[in-house]
Amino acid sequence: MNRTESSVISNIKEILVTSPTSVEIYNTVLETLNPIVIRTAQDEIYRTNLASTFEIWQELSDSIGNCNISRVIQMNNEKLTFLYLRTLRGALLLLRNLSASNQDIAQQLLIQNKVVRLFITLSASDLENTEMETSIYITALTFLHNVSKISVLFDKAMLAELMSFLKYPLHHPDNTNDIIYPYLLFFENLLQSDDFLYYFFRHEEKDSILYEFLIINIMHSHSHLFKYLIVNDKLGLNSTEEEDIQNIEKEMSNVDLAILRCFRKIIANESFSPYLLNLEETKPETFMNLLRIGQVVATSIEKWDKYELTGIMSWCFKIFYKTALDIKKYFEKGTDNITIAKILHQKIASTLDIMSSFSRYEHIQKYILSYQGLDKLIDLLGIFQKNLIRINFIKDKSGSVQNFKTSDSMGNKITDSTKISSRVDYHNFNILATNFPESKLLIVEILGNLCYKKKEMQDEIRLKHGLELILSNCVIDDNDPFIKERCITCIKFLLEGNEENQAFVASLEAKRAADDGTLSEAGYQVDIDKNGEINLLPKK
Repeated sequence: MNRTESSVISNIKEILVTSPTSVEIYNTVLETLNPIVIRTAQDEIYRTNLASTFEIWQELSDSIGNCNISRVIQMNNEKLTFLYLRTLRGALLLLRNLSASNQDIAQQLLIQNKVVRLFITLSASDLENTEMETSIYITALTFLHNVSKISVLFDKAMLAELMSFLKYPLHHPDNTNDIIYPYLLFFENLLQSDDFLYYFFRHEEKDSILYEFLIINIMHSHSHLFKYLIVNDKLGLNSTEEEDIQNIEKEMSNVDLAILRCFRKIIANESFSPYLLNLEETKPETFMNLLRIGQVVATSIEKWDKYELTGIMSWCFKIFYKTALDIKKYFEKGTDNITIAKILHQKIASTLDIMSSFSRYEHIQKYILSYQGLDKLIDLLGIFQKNLIRINFIKDKSGSVQNFKTSDSMGNKITDSTKISSRVDYHNFNILATNFPESKLLIVEILGNLCYKKKEMQDEIRLKHGLELILSNCVIDDNDPFIKERCITCIKFLLEGNEENQAFVASLEAKRAADDGTLSEAGYQVDIDKNGEINLLPKK
């Protein structure tokens, strides 16, 4: 080790441990420390050389571990306190730089624990210089991020201090702008540890960090992701206006991407499921917000592994299953209730959206089937078919809605004005949650993925009367935009290579007075041979 660096680091240790009263001592050490900090940030070879020297790490570890902050605070000397904190920050900056090249020695010496403890002590000292305190916190975050970027050495005994450290920004709301990104990077690393998440979700401060800070503070005030949720809510889940959402996606910042990565790890972890399911009963508003965030994250990321898929489905499918039962009970009462319907609709829309996005994975197809999900999907589609009204908006040449028509599942006009007004907002021509917009569409998409090139599933859907339901929805319905097209695609999948399904559909079509064109659009035509037998043939 170079004598200059050795001497400087030794002097840092002396200052942090003894809290000298001489301004000159501080200034001398800071003047010699500054070039080392700058060079370790810019010169990789120099940094790597220092970072491979155990003695340097040991001296810095002792410096941080034996800081005597209380002594300098008791001096009640603003100048000395400032210089002491500058020296401390300089030591942390050097640690940050060195940890970019070597994490093993720092972890071996448990320096990460010492840094967390040190900052807890510092923040409890009621410093008047909050700007310096925030700067030290940010430097500590960047060091902790560096030292944990390859592996996380989680120490259960440090959980209380670590949670206090993570809660710090909540008590300093005016100083969060510069904190957010390094905070998210460190938190993302922590989330790599299943042990950390296990104890995190069982700690009393979990809601403060996860909900109050990450969601209410960061996502609401510093991220476009919250705007995405607001747009979804404002436009309605059945809206075809995608421009606003696409603009938000284009504006995704580093903070947005870091939040997505964090929540990817959170929602896929096995410890998240019992936490979320408990919130449904204890904190319904928090539950709904987390469910919507889970929906956005799950459907925004292209690739998931089997472990992640299983973790997400462990809560998604349970919520779907329970909500489907609640929807059945809701319609059995026979009275529309917008308050209850909003909650049920959001739950079913979020879970169906996730299942629709994930149902392209064979692993999820097997998961859904193993938990009798096919039965529940078809049952729910039947409930919606029986209870929802079809809505067709009448638009002028400019595309503005001027009026609308309503009909039941059989195509009969609905004249009950009370029922119509409970399902559609006359003033804004918005479909209300009481008509569960887009729900049937999502179910059809899932069924299509489940039966694609799988004869057994094609047969099961027919035997469970799902085929008739899908055929019945091959109509234009603004309650479920593009459901006709989705149903036609699903019918193609159901008929492909399946003679039983083809014969079944042919018999249904033969009973009708006229062909509605659905089979033609699906690529088939009904043929009656010379013996009077009905067959479904590929369209010529």
